[in-house]
Amino acid sequence: MAFLKTDGSTTEWPKEWRTD
Repeated sequence: MAFLKTDGSTTEWPKEWRTD
């Protein structure tokens, strides 16, 4: 899973941020 950063690029979620 990835998310959109403010600069328009994408990066993977840090494991610490997982909500599942």
